[in-house]
Amino acid sequence: MSKQRTKEAFRDLRHGFHSNKCESLNGFLTKALPKNKHTYISNVNKARSNLIVGIDSLGYKVYFERVFNKTGVKYTQV
Repeated sequence: MSKQRTKEAFRDLRHGFHSNKCESLNGFLTKALPKNKHTYISNVNKARSNLIVGIDSLGYKVYFERVFNKTGVKYTQV
């Protein structure tokens, strides 16, 4: 491959964002909803995916503090 073609290939790879966050979320989702199993749309799958997206967006601590507050359950550090 010529030097010019290599530079063009690197320019093609460059875009304004990186995919690490997307790949991280996809990997996290497959822990709750495995790709090798045939799962269909259900309330359980929706709850699992909402849980994963919430934790990924807010972090474990903030997410569970909000869940506990909304349900009226006392939140402790344990």
